[in-house]
Amino acid sequence: MKSTLRFLLVCLLLVAASAPAVAQHVITTIHVGYDPASVVVNPKTNRIYVGNIGVQSVSIIDGVTNVIKKTLFVQGVDNLGRPLLIYPPTNKIFAGDPDTNAEAIDGKTNAVTVLEVGFSWLSGSVELGTSNWLYILSGSQVSVVDANDLGVAAIIPLANTEYANYVAANPNSGRVYVASSDSGDSTWSIKVIDTSTNTIIDTFPLGAVNIWGISIDAVSNRLYVATSPLGSLVSSLSALDGTTGALLGSTQPVGQIISLLAMPEGGKVLVGGGRTIKRRYPDSLIFINGDTLAVTRVIEVGAVPASIAYNPVTKRIYVANSVDNTVSVVGN
Repeated sequence: MKSTLRFLLVCLLLVAASAPAVAQHVITTIHVGYDPASVVVNPKTNRIYVGNIGVQSVSIIDGVTNVIKKTLFVQGVDNLGRPLLIYPPTNKIFAGDPDTNAEAIDGKTNAVTVLEVGFSWLSGSVELGTSNWLYILSGSQVSVVDANDLGVAAIIPLANTEYANYVAANPNSGRVYVASSDSGDSTWSIKVIDTSTNTIIDTFPLGAVNIWGISIDAVSNRLYVATSPLGSLVSSLSALDGTTGALLGSTQPVGQIISLLAMPEGGKVLVGGGRTIKRRYPDSLIFINGDTLAVTRVIEVGAVPASIAYNPVTKRIYVANSVDNTVSVVGN
């Protein structure tokens, strides 16, 4: 009898070991507010915050139950589409106004506080790891801000004809990257900021192209840039050396790239692909090998995936689908 039980146990273990791992897929779809254009995650609390720019609200989702726990009115979440910014060490979520105010959401109490920041929060923003410093794009300048009270510590100017659109930070190297367009000659470039001095130390020229976003792999120090030719939405993902700006390679065109995120573990990039005339990878989450730049997986999500967030603790991916008014939860 005992030998029979041992035999059955061994068989069950062999079957379990040989069973294929469940591939990443859409676990559930959560309906949120109108036009969700931004999503961020606090891994410590497992809360997901979705900025619904069509109704100036933030939906707060419980990452365990995938249920909306609360919806807050936040004036800074408007149709200009500025992304939310989360700073996990203090459990605060920020939304910027186009004037000189910003809202801070307390992640514990959900209280919303209006702060006078003294600059226009016009586009992207990023935190420098756990350093307390935020880098916020304000037209032709980058504001360096204290994460505790949004007090301005430094202003980094660009040329008067340049407009800062996208930003990424590598806390390992202490570098911040700002993708800016120049109205003078219709070109794009990436400014490299040394955060120890808050000065621009290099410029990576990109030429006359469209840029749709940037993200950096802090492990490999590869900077990923979504580009398309002028007059076209059909985009590719290029990898640059974060130190020299040298082009390391590019993907084949994957359709319009609306959002992208380099995974914090390194070696993988997520791309949100929207509708294009050719409809290649329409409304999909595209997985790209960060080294070979090959597409490894495509998952159908909602219409126009405008923003991607990732929880490294639960290994779940959140995609805000702006046309469907939903968030896709992706995991194993």
